[in-house]
Amino acid sequence: MGFAMWPYRSVIRVHVPADQLTGRIEGIITPIDDHICRLEMGSDSYALVALVVGMLDVEFEVESPPELMAHMQALAGRFTRAANYE
Repeated sequence: MGFAMWPYRSVIRVHVPADQLTGRIEGIITPIDDHICRLEMGSDSYALVALVVGMLDVEFEVESPPELMAHMQALAGRFTRAANYE
């Protein structure tokens, strides 16, 4: 079952070698080159995907789906406003 059983499936390009993610996160990890890998993960929500990927503390880009991109943009705005709160 694995990846296909989750209602929210995401594909993320992560700026670390694949072997640095192996064992740290559940999902399908595929090397792109020596410094970047692709992470396919499933979850109960895009909020959980954002939390897990954010906790990796590395650069990344969302490849799909567009709904996760929109969720990340909303979070980015929320964090930016929080950082500028006076």
